[in-house]
Amino acid sequence: MDRIDYMREKIPLGINTVVNLETLPQLDEMASVVKGLGAVDWLLLPEVRDGQFTFNDSEWKTLDKWVGERRSEIEMRVSTEAAEHLTCPVLLENQAEDYAHISADGYLRRCSYVKGGIALQGSTITRALHDLRHRA
Repeated sequence: MDRIDYMREKIPLGINTVVNLETLPQLDEMASVVKGLGAVDWLLLPEVRDGQFTFNDSEWKTLDKWVGERRSEIEMRVSTEAAEHLTCPVLLENQAEDYAHISADGYLRRCSYVKGGIALQGSTITRALHDLRHRA
């Protein structure tokens, strides 16, 4: 939490959450955490297994209803692929280069799935972002 507080003072904080059958009932609690951290954006990522979403129709409806009832309280987004299952306007409309991921091991990456990245130790966020943007 100290690291999050430190980074929040430097750059806007966004939080990504994988949503599945187990975490769906915990979204109210997670929303409190996200708001408490002062996140400017919350990306809900419905779970994918073997290239397919794990939600059934009922679970998609539950998520859709939950997001629709709370979207005025906090800025929420979903992956573009998940948006077709929802009726609420929560598309990720920004360009991919508008986002970056800071890994638990201290690297700045384009997204959480990319290996490598720019080491933050011994660098500044500004320098690391510059290096990440200009990396081939």
